[in-house]
Amino acid sequence: MRQGRSALFFFYSQAPFFAGVLNGFCLKVNNLRSAGFLLAAALAATMAFSPAAQAVIIDPDEPSKMVSPYQYPNLVDKLIHRGEYKDALAVIEEALQKNPVSVQLRFQRCVAYERMGDKAHAAKLYEDFIERYPEIPEPYNNLASIYAAQGKLDRAQQLVERALALRPTFALAYSNLGQIYLAKAKNAFESSLSNAPGSRSVQSKIKAIDELLK
Repeated sequence: MRQGRSALFFFYSQAPFFAGVLNGFCLKVNNLRSAGFLLAAALAATMAFSPAAQAVIIDPDEPSKMVSPYQYPNLVDKLIHRGEYKDALAVIEEALQKNPVSVQLRFQRCVAYERMGDKAHAAKLYEDFIERYPEIPEPYNNLASIYAAQGKLDRAQQLVERALALRPTFALAYSNLGQIYLAKAKNAFESSLSNAPGSRSVQSKIKAIDELLK
């Protein structure tokens, strides 16, 4: 993280990103495009002349420039890529005050919490996002990764299949679905091995799956 200034950034709803560990492998999501900007306190001069003045958002790399509403997601993207998740969330909350219906900002909020490790809150936000915008496939894929990492393979499979129903050409979702099938196959072979200890055939299959899940 850079010293002496904050940073923030965003992910487009049509290209979410994320990876969740599932039994030794990762479900993957598209890397999002990035651009730059940051949240600043209200300008002192503005506050002096307008008591009701709101905070403004400026570019952290170009402090003399204010960020326009359509650029907010780009700033959030930059901050997330820098790992400055709290700053990213601060920008998102401020930006949502100005544009409460922004789908991109709401999706980025899900991503920011997931990336900072708060998977429980991220999952709740993804669930809420899906309920509000059921036609967007990426959140299903991202949420599936969280549940897969928790071993909830059936739920993860349902979500990935829904993403594919919405976008039949979603290559990444197909890859994740294959990972889920492999994880389920491994679970089945491990159950077989527990009932027939020492089976070399089953052991070799488990080992092969582990290689595929790397």
